[in-house]
Amino acid sequence: MSFVNAFSINGKITDNQKKPIKSANIQILGTDLGTSSNKDGSFIINGIESSEVYIEITHIGYEILNRKIYLNEEKKEELFVLNQKIENYNEIVVTGQRKKVYIKDSPVLTRVINQNDIENSNYSNVKEILEMSVPNIQNVVSNHAGISNNNVKIQGLDNRYMLFLIDGSRVSGEFAGNLDFNMLDLSNVDRIEIVDGGMSSLYGSSAIGGVVNIITKNTKKPISLSASYQNEKPVIISKSISAGFNKFNLSYDLNFLDQKSLGYDLSTPDSDFTGLLIKTQEEYSLESINHKFKYNYSILDIFDGHIDLKYKEYRNQIFQYENHRVMVLDEENVNYPFYIYQTLYNNTPIFKDSRFALDFKINKNKSTFTISYLNEYYRKYSYFFNFNEINCSQYQNDCNEMNGLNEEVLLNATNSNESLILQFNQKIKNHELIFGFENKNNQYNSYNIFRYDHNNDNMCGIDINGDGSPDVEKDCWSQSIFNEDGSRDYQKKAVFIGDQITFNNDDKLNFAFRNIDSNNLKSKFVYSLSYLDKKFISDYSLRYNLSRGFRTPSVKELFYNFRSHPPPVLGNPNLKSTTNNYFSISFEKRKIDRNYSLEFYFNDVKKMIGIENNIDEFGNSVLQYTNFDNVTIMGFNLHYDRKYNKKNQVKLFFNYTYPESKSKTATELISKYSLRINFNHLLTEKLLFISNIRYISKKDVYFDDNKIILDDYSLVEVIGKYSITNNLIIKFGVKNLFDYKDNRRFESDILTTYDPGRRYVINLMLKF
Repeated sequence: MSFVNAFSINGKITDNQKKPIKSANIQILGTDLGTSSNKDGSFIINGIESSEVYIEITHIGYEILNRKIYLNEEKKEELFVLNQKIENYNEIVVTGQRKKVYIKDSPVLTRVINQNDIENSNYSNVKEILEMSVPNIQNVVSNHAGISNNNVKIQGLDNRYMLFLIDGSRVSGEFAGNLDFNMLDLSNVDRIEIVDGGMSSLYGSSAIGGVVNIITKNTKKPISLSASYQNEKPVIISKSISAGFNKFNLSYDLNFLDQKSLGYDLSTPDSDFTGLLIKTQEEYSLESINHKFKYNYSILDIFDGHIDLKYKEYRNQIFQYENHRVMVLDEENVNYPFYIYQTLYNNTPIFKDSRFALDFKINKNKSTFTISYLNEYYRKYSYFFNFNEINCSQYQNDCNEMNGLNEEVLLNATNSNESLILQFNQKIKNHELIFGFENKNNQYNSYNIFRYDHNNDNMCGIDINGDGSPDVEKDCWSQSIFNEDGSRDYQKKAVFIGDQITFNNDDKLNFAFRNIDSNNLKSKFVYSLSYLDKKFISDYSLRYNLSRGFRTPSVKELFYNFRSHPPPVLGNPNLKSTTNNYFSISFEKRKIDRNYSLEFYFNDVKKMIGIENNIDEFGNSVLQYTNFDNVTIMGFNLHYDRKYNKKNQVKLFFNYTYPESKSKTATELISKYSLRINFNHLLTEKLLFISNIRYISKKDVYFDDNKIILDDYSLVEVIGKYSITNNLIIKFGVKNLFDYKDNRRFESDILTTYDPGRRYVINLMLKF
């Protein structure tokens, strides 16, 4: 084949020490042309049709090099120098103070899970990697209306006391009061920032325990494409694809995720069991699609900034099953006297979320003005495969094969959140000022899904026995949590101000104040104060943090009236806001290849919201939201992260947590000790060995006023990461290597861990 007016690139690749780099991948972007460097670092690419091209050079252990090349007929050799990829802990930029600062300059202790941490793990969602990468975080599986859901405790507090953000905007999707962690997948994550301690003064309600900010990817290449496949049966099977472009100050990123779980059950149901099958983890199928547009602008070299638009659609369907017993009268039938078969279960949930976010930023000299708008609409539907209730237990009625079954999907509840934040940052000499206003509207709608409505009263339940306990199931498939079709709303307005002062010795003092006005509750005033002594002892920094935070009750906690739940669950319109006083002192050392920290903290939580047993006006036992007596949680976190030469890295987290409260349920499921160890070893330039060890000490739980002690346990996983090429990576390994399962799983649903046991994992990643 011949090329008319074709050009060539003759190049050589070295490191900073002028040593040649072999097996580097060279690609002419926007074409199929590419090659690899030889042992001398040299390469030649022929047949280039354009005189102006973008070249990309990648190699494991080195930073990606992108360069624009102008070609002519001269055959001169181009020199390309790759920088070794060693992450400088001091150069990490974080945004936890509502502005960008280097992590070493943040007065509040901040931790970062970066892209390298994510790629060197085999986790599929944010919750899993938080468990392994953040001090004192524990997964607690709970059950609500027969559906398992995940609750995470962070430093002894439920996840509803921790604020989760995506690109700085709140995440509000929840089920049974717990964050829907399935919404937070890792395929589109660039990094995760975790800010310890109370941050309500800057971020508002729920930031009592800190803030987790999930930063999504923003492509920097002219064109990018990646795909991944992960198989970790029975827990998860995940497929994702991402694509994007960045050109002429405009970038676009697209991410699509298809994730499924086969579900599993740690107990073994009786072979003759009939009715709803409740598993440890239900089978589910979810899809999400993310769009992200960003335009960077500049006006007359006076103003610059960006416009950022993000839109996400999410859908998650839960599959539950039911066993039917079919009686057989014919004694000659092989199935005599009965047989059992399985169908889908009526009235299973489908969750959907639509999320739109807009960020507009304008910079001029040392000032920045930002407008942030968020609209999130989370819905819960009830799915019926047999809405007309054809009798699936009747002989010759096989509901898996019958025609004429009435399939329905009906709306059960909606949760809409809308927020607007106006923020102005100004730097004046050694002051970095921040002024802000936030307006937030939350509306929760809940609907009855009727079977018959015997009373024609548009309410669920008919009092058959005359004891004041209406039989809901006679009237309704699903009951509104308000006991009638209804809506409740919540409106909050807040103003916040802050300042960071940098002293002559580079120490920093940070303070912030927020005043909140709510249409449901009294106004609140909260604050935070932090001080960074950058050179306390030698290379160690010292941080002091003092804050007062708050969490307002949710719409559900105030107005719940869920009579069909066994036992009934009731809200409490007299609930008070939870407040806390938080103090911590931490020591930290950061170098280019190491990071050590030791943090002591004390958290005094007042009016914590929880559920306790109560008696209603009819004398029936109910569960009702209430404010607990004061809960104090104290402890320390030890963090060690060290890179040894180019081949080894060790991370260690050790935590001690000590809770105290007069209320037993306020302190249950908190382990005093936890340990996490991560070790990475580069066996060859293409093969990385990864091992993770996690230990959780025993914890207590109360069931019908009986104290149950759950055993301590440890889990081990080993992973291999092999770079077949710079574009194709395979990860393979074993989770729960020693096949640990809770011995109580056959006699109780309350377990120390809900891990399904040893399983094999494979993950393929393709990147261009």
